[in-house]
Parts: sequence; C-alpha cells; structure tokens
Amino acid sequence: MSRRWDALVTWLHAPEPALWLGITRIAVGLVAAHALAKTWWTGAASWVWLDRAHGGYRGLKASIWFDGIGDGPLAVEGTLAAAVVACLALALGVGGPIVGRVVALLASQSFLLLADRNSHAGGSYDLLLSAALWLLVLAGPTQTLSLHARRTTGAWHDPEATAPRWTRLLVAWQLMIMYATTGWQKVSVHWVPGGDLSALYDILQQPTWSRYDLSWLSHPVLYAGTQVGTLVTWLWEVLTPVWAAWWLASTADVGEGRLARALRRLPIGWVWAGLGIVFHGVVHLLMDIGPFSWASLALYAAVVDPRTLARWANRGANRWATRNAPETVSAPDSAPGSVAG
Repeated sequence: MSRRWDALVTWLHAPEPALWLGITRIAVGLVAAHALAKTWWTGAASWVWLDRAHGGYRGLKASIWFDGIGDGPLAVEGTLAAAVVACLALALGVGGPIVGRVVALLASQSFLLLADRNSHAGGSYDLLLSAALWLLVLAGPTQTLSLHARRTTGAWHDPEATAPRWTRLLVAWQLMIMYATTGWQKVSVHWVPGGDLSALYDILQQPTWSRYDLSWLSHPVLYAGTQVGTLVTWLWEVLTPVWAAWWLASTADVGEGRLARALRRLPIGWVWAGLGIVFHGVVHLLMDIGPFSWASLALYAAVVDPRTLARWANRGANRWATRNAPETVSAPDSAPGSVAG
C-alpha cells in the first residue's frame, strides 16, 4: 500500500510544461476582469450590489467584509475596482511563486465577495470562475507567459517552465465534473432520448436568456435541428466520463493496459473538445447567460496534452522567427574598372 501511495504521489508531482497554466491564467483573469468591469460600465453594479437603503433594488444579507467597511457606494465601488485590478494583475502574471499566489488570492477573494453579495444576481459562471481562481492560487500560475517570466528570463514565454501534474488534473477535472453533473441532472422528458427533445427550442424562446427573437425556429426543419442539438448536447454532457477516461489514458505514464491503448487510438478527446467549442460558441451567439461560455473555454488548455501545446508553441515560434528574420544580402562583385580594392 505504501509503495502504491508513493508511486501515486510521484506521478501527481511529475513536472509538465507549464504553457497550459499560463494560457489558463491569462484567460481566467481576463474573463473575470471583464465580467466585473461590465457591471460598472452598464450601471448594474450599484443596482445589484448596493442594499436597498443605498439605492439597490433589494435588501442584501450581511457580510463580514461589508459590515466592516460599510455597504455604501464607496465600499462597493472600491471592492469592485480592487477586484478588477487584481484580476488584470493575475492575467499579466505579476509576481513570482509567493507574490503571484497572493495576487491570485486577492483576485479570488474579491471576486467571491461580490459574487456572493446578491444571490439573485449571478449564475453558475460565478461558481466556475471562483473555483478557477482558487485553483490558480494553489497552482502558483506565473511560471510563463507572465511579467515574472519576462523579468527573470528576458522572455515572455519560458519553454523550460514546468508545473506539477496535479495542477492540470484539478483544472481539467473541475471542467469535466461540471459538464457531467450538468448532464446527469437533465432527466426531464424534454431532454432524454425517447422524449420530445424540445429542451433547446424551449430555452431559446425564453426572453430572459435569448438574445434575439428566435420564434422562426418553429419551422419544422429548423425545429428538428434543435431536437438533434438537444440530443447531442445531452449525450455530450452525460457521457463526459468517456472523455475523462480518454484524457487520463492519454496522460503520460498512465500505463499500457488494453483499455488505455484502445482509448488512445480514438480521437475521443478532440471530438469532445471540438463539440464543446461549438456548443459554447452557439450558446454565446444565441443566448445572453453572462460569461459562462468564456469561463468554460478559459479552462480548455488544461485538457490538451502539455507536450502537444509545447510542440505547437515551438512550431509557431520557429515560423515567427523565420518570417521575421532579416534577409541576408550578399555584397555585389566589384564591377570591371572600378577602384574597389
């Protein structure tokens, strides 16, 4: 038992290229900063995060933070400004192993303070971003694609930077658990095979979520398309464990069992990730449900093999260097009768 535990600990702490972590940090920081800043420039911040006594639309629950500094406009706007600055600093990759974690912690806790301020204003994306920010605290995310890397190595990307494998596992599992549990809760007759598969059509007719008037989807051909979309979405979410199994089998040093070899031969991961990108793109195009799509896609770098990401980065860097290399112009031969030499 002790030997197996030691082997598991060694496997979890194996170093992997940290490029995925830099991409995730930038994406999560920018999505969180944009989500927060949008509440300010739309005027929603004072409406949803101020108590009714200060102009908000409802009475809000007490909290240690706002009870301590006050719950007026200055306190809320100050917390919002601090949260946006912290998220942007996180995206830039400010600080090394300790300061970088402190910045991530400030971003995480300030975002959470506002996300928990009003339970009527927010959604599952708040929980996802809060979890992602906390995972970045644990990971220490500034090894590459950061100001820290620029300061210590002279380059924005440090190809030698590594992160322990467990950090990527946590981020990827967070994403997959979200998809799987979302699908497993969809048990109504409008979702499951054998039912009327009207869930997506019904959702797209709700003005609370729909960006446009989509009543034209009632055309028989288009309605059948929404039924296919409902079925594919349900299967994609419910069968997420298949994606997880493929992903685990594709991770280095897992083993060479028959199941692992069989899974690796199939493009399961690329199909699942591709469907996810299409799904989130369509959702963002047709529905206004906050930053859910962007918050989810911000974690997708964790499901790509870090060695594959490193190869893509090296290939891109080589192409960039070749394209921007100065042309070498050879000196012309001396013309006859010239005074050269």
